[in-house]
Amino acid sequence: MSAEEIQVLGWVLALSVCGLSVSWLILLMEAFFHDKRIGFACVFGGFGAALAMGISEKISHGMLMVLAVFNLALIGLFAFKNFRKPLVYIPLFVLVISVVALIWVWRKIDLAGLLP
Repeated sequence: MSAEEIQVLGWVLALSVCGLSVSWLILLMEAFFHDKRIGFACVFGGFGAALAMGISEKISHGMLMVLAVFNLALIGLFAFKNFRKPLVYIPLFVLVISVVALIWVWRKIDLAGLLP
Protein backbone atom coordinates (compact mmCIF):
# COMPACT_ATOMS: atom_id res chain seq x y z
CA MET A 1 0.00 0.00 0.00
CA SER A 2 1.49 3.31 -1.07
CA ALA A 3 1.68 6.50 0.96
CA GLU A 4 -0.97 8.13 -1.22
CA GLU A 5 -3.42 5.28 -0.60
CA ILE A 6 -2.83 5.50 3.14
CA GLN A 7 -3.41 9.26 3.00
CA VAL A 8 -6.68 8.78 1.08
CA LEU A 9 -7.82 6.17 3.60
CA GLY A 10 -6.94 8.57 6.42
CA TRP A 11 -9.03 11.33 4.86
CA VAL A 12 -11.97 9.00 4.24
CA LEU A 13 -11.70 7.76 7.81
CA ALA A 14 -11.57 11.29 9.24
CA LEU A 15 -14.49 12.54 7.14
CA SER A 16 -16.56 9.45 7.91
CA VAL A 17 -16.03 9.75 11.65
CA CYS A 18 -16.93 13.46 11.50
CA GLY A 19 -20.06 12.75 9.46
CA LEU A 20 -21.03 9.90 11.77
CA SER A 21 -20.52 12.00 14.90
CA VAL A 22 -22.39 15.05 13.63
CA SER A 23 -25.32 13.06 12.25
CA TRP A 24 -25.60 11.02 15.46
CA LEU A 25 -25.53 14.22 17.52
CA ILE A 26 -28.22 15.82 15.35
CA LEU A 27 -30.43 12.74 15.66
CA LEU A 28 -29.86 12.62 19.41
CA MET A 29 -30.68 16.30 19.89
CA GLU A 30 -33.71 16.02 17.61
CA ALA A 31 -34.94 13.06 19.65
CA PHE A 32 -34.20 14.92 22.87
CA PHE A 33 -36.23 17.98 21.88
CA HIS A 34 -39.15 16.07 20.37
CA ASP A 35 -39.40 13.05 22.64
CA LYS A 36 -37.83 13.65 26.04
CA ARG A 37 -37.90 9.96 27.01
CA ILE A 38 -35.59 8.93 24.18
CA GLY A 39 -33.22 11.82 24.73
CA PHE A 40 -32.94 11.22 28.47
CA ALA A 41 -32.46 7.48 27.99
CA CYS A 42 -29.59 8.07 25.55
CA VAL A 43 -27.94 10.77 27.67
CA PHE A 44 -28.18 8.82 30.93
CA GLY A 45 -27.11 5.64 29.15
CA GLY A 46 -23.93 7.35 27.99
CA PHE A 47 -23.37 8.77 31.47
CA GLY A 48 -23.84 5.34 33.03
CA ALA A 49 -21.36 3.78 30.60
CA ALA A 50 -18.79 6.49 31.34
CA LEU A 51 -19.26 5.91 35.06
CA ALA A 52 -18.81 2.15 34.60
CA MET A 53 -15.52 2.73 32.79
CA GLY A 54 -14.11 4.19 35.97
CA ILE A 55 -15.15 1.14 37.97
CA SER A 56 -14.25 -1.90 35.87
CA GLU A 57 -13.15 -2.48 32.30
CA LYS A 58 -15.04 -5.78 31.89
CA ILE A 59 -18.27 -4.32 33.26
CA SER A 60 -17.94 -1.20 31.15
CA HIS A 61 -17.47 -3.11 27.86
CA GLY A 62 -20.53 -5.25 28.49
CA MET A 63 -22.51 -2.24 29.62
CA LEU A 64 -21.42 -0.24 26.56
CA MET A 65 -22.61 -3.00 24.23
CA VAL A 66 -25.99 -3.25 25.94
CA LEU A 67 -26.39 0.54 25.98
CA ALA A 68 -25.32 0.86 22.35
CA VAL A 69 -27.97 -1.65 21.27
CA PHE A 70 -30.56 0.08 23.48
CA ASN A 71 -29.65 3.55 22.15
CA LEU A 72 -29.72 2.33 18.55
CA ALA A 73 -33.15 0.80 19.11
CA LEU A 74 -34.50 4.03 20.62
CA ILE A 75 -33.03 6.25 17.92
CA GLY A 76 -34.27 3.79 15.28
CA LEU A 77 -37.77 3.98 16.76
CA PHE A 78 -37.62 7.78 16.75
CA ALA A 79 -36.30 7.84 13.16
CA PHE A 80 -39.02 5.43 12.01
CA LYS A 81 -41.75 7.59 13.57
CA ASN A 82 -40.36 10.91 12.21
CA PHE A 83 -38.78 9.80 8.93
CA ARG A 84 -40.57 12.42 6.81
CA LYS A 85 -38.86 15.36 8.54
CA PRO A 86 -35.67 16.67 6.86
CA LEU A 87 -33.96 16.97 10.24
CA VAL A 88 -34.30 13.20 10.55
CA TYR A 89 -33.80 11.72 7.09
CA ILE A 90 -30.78 13.87 6.13
CA PRO A 91 -28.71 12.80 9.20
CA LEU A 92 -29.83 9.20 8.64
CA PHE A 93 -28.57 9.39 5.06
CA VAL A 94 -25.22 10.82 6.22
CA LEU A 95 -25.06 8.15 8.93
CA VAL A 96 -25.53 5.33 6.41
CA ILE A 97 -22.96 6.83 4.00
CA SER A 98 -20.45 7.23 6.86
CA VAL A 99 -20.92 3.65 8.05
CA VAL A 100 -20.45 2.31 4.51
CA ALA A 101 -17.27 4.39 4.12
CA LEU A 102 -15.94 3.16 7.47
CA ILE A 103 -16.57 -0.45 6.49
CA TRP A 104 -14.77 0.16 3.20
CA VAL A 105 -11.74 1.68 4.99
CA TRP A 106 -11.70 -1.16 7.51
CA ARG A 107 -11.69 -3.77 4.75
CA LYS A 108 -8.94 -1.99 2.79
CA ILE A 109 -6.74 -1.74 5.88
CA ASP A 110 -7.46 -5.36 6.77
CA LEU A 111 -6.63 -6.59 3.25
CA ALA A 112 -3.39 -4.61 3.33
CA GLY A 113 -2.41 -6.47 6.50
CA LEU A 114 -2.09 -3.35 8.64
CA LEU A 115 -4.44 -4.56 11.36
CA PRO A 116 -2.98 -6.64 14.18
